[in-house]
Amino acid sequence: RRKLGETAATPRYLHTLRGVGVKLDPPVREPAPTPTLPLPPRA
Repeated sequence: RRKLGETAATPRYLHTLRGVGVKLDPPVREPAPTPTLPLPPRA
């Protein structure tokens, strides 16, 4: 937790699960938008 800069009171990445251990929960990032190519002119 220290390396990640978090505490047990304010978890961001590591969540303690009672009786199980610790769950890694990385932040979700939106994928970059896919560039679209212009359509060719209709004949």
